[in-house]
Amino acid sequence: MPALANVPGAEVLLRSDGEYLALFNDVWALRRIEKNHPDLTLAPIGTHNPAK
Repeated sequence: MPALANVPGAEVLLRSDGEYLALFNDVWALRRIEKNHPDLTLAPIGTHNPAK
C-alpha cells in the first residue's frame, strides 16, 4: 500500500503483523482513490455509522 503513502485523503498504517491498513478521510476520497488506482485491492474491515 505504499502507493497511497502521499495521496491526499488517505493515511496508510502498518500493523504489527505486517499488513497495511488504509484510512480514508471520507467516502469521496475513497471513491477517487479506487478510480485512480484500479490496481489496488481494497477490502472493508468495518464501517462508520454515526448516530442519527
